[in-house]
Amino acid sequence: TAEVYMKRNDNMLINVSYPGVLGDNAGMSNNGKFRSHGWEVMVNWSDKIGKDFTYHVGGTYSFNTNKLTDIGAVSVLKSGFVDKQQGYPLNSIFGLRYAGKAQTEEERQKYLYRFLTGNTIGLTEQNFRLGDNMYADVNNDGKLDQNDIVYLGTDDPKISFSFNVGAEWKGFDLSLVFQGAAQRTIFRTGDNNGNEIWRIPMKALYLNTSNQSVGNTWSPENRGAYYPTYSNKNEINDYNYQASSWSVEDGSYIRLKNVTLGYNVPSAFLAKTKAISSCRVYVAGADLWEYSKINDGWDPEASRKVSAAGRFPFVRTVTFGLNLTF
Repeated sequence: TAEVYMKRNDNMLINVSYPGVLGDNAGMSNNGKFRSHGWEVMVNWSDKIGKDFTYHVGGTYSFNTNKLTDIGAVSVLKSGFVDKQQGYPLNSIFGLRYAGKAQTEEERQKYLYRFLTGNTIGLTEQNFRLGDNMYADVNNDGKLDQNDIVYLGTDDPKISFSFNVGAEWKGFDLSLVFQGAAQRTIFRTGDNNGNEIWRIPMKALYLNTSNQSVGNTWSPENRGAYYPTYSNKNEINDYNYQASSWSVEDGSYIRLKNVTLGYNVPSAFLAKTKAISSCRVYVAGADLWEYSKINDGWDPEASRKVSAAGRFPFVRTVTFGLNLTF
């Protein structure tokens, strides 16, 4: 089966931008113009080979995209997650363009000399260390400010897919389900209380954080490390971990979502028990394998902003079971 859709909304309810001199928050109005389109394909096949072997395969693939074409006011780019930005998809992410790390004192001083004056990205001489992130002057005006913010992607996956395969043979059954997403970016914005431990490793040592950064922080002996040197200083972390093409990651992934291997005991054997009419033993696994380019170690399916209880790494689960009918 296949489905195609197109959606047009010329009266989308959005917040209106008012001049700050009015002294109040803007209300909501039907000023938005929104466009979206996409398609989905679903394929399933089952067959039998010989007397005892049956199998089935199937899959789904969907593509969805959208754009907020007009919000009825002047729209200015701002860094971070923005749910509604004119000219871009809903739930877009904006930030600076990453330009590598300061590897030498000469490189550090050159970066400060060029961009310290007039910057609005949190760069200060006392807090900019060797191994800290550097950012690009996108518009080549000699300053690092709001005008260097670029579109980095959307939190919503454009592509979602799944694939399943299974077989049965003489009482044995095996099934596998793969699932994934593509053309999606992730920017961990913090938990519901505004804490940035979701994104900044070792910001607070008493809090449980991902260990992905251990052994992968910059030092003179480890210049190719992914992370800057640890710090519990807000000014340093805010600068290094602000939205950029470094901190905003490719959220594409594929995982073995479920796998089950089972066996149904023959009824002829069960008849001898005179008590059990059916018996099935099985072993099942959830999230046993995954491929992802995400560096922070957290589950790529998790949303950008969750409570501490909802923040967890890639967890594998194995279950053994026995189903009996008397």
